Amino acid sequence: MPDALDFEQPLLELETRIAALQGEADPLRTRDEIARLEERLNRLRQRTYSSLTAWQRTQLARHPKRPYMRDWAKLMFDDF
Repeated sequence: MPDALDFEQPLLELETRIAALQGEADPLRTRDEIARLEERLNRLRQRTYSSLTAWQRTQLARHPKRPYMRDWAKLMFDDF
């Protein structure tokens, strides 16, 4: 997620650590740590997005990777 906003950086770091652990050769050894990190990520995500300021919500709404109406229209209609 290279377009992460400043308040999303801790989430990005955890996601990167989880992806690195999932890529290891021995998944049985890392399974417990992955589960622990995923639980921590879920709690952090809930806490982060439930306490956004007005400006942070505006940044999310204007994010360049957010889908536009034309993206939704292409999915809903055959001849758009």
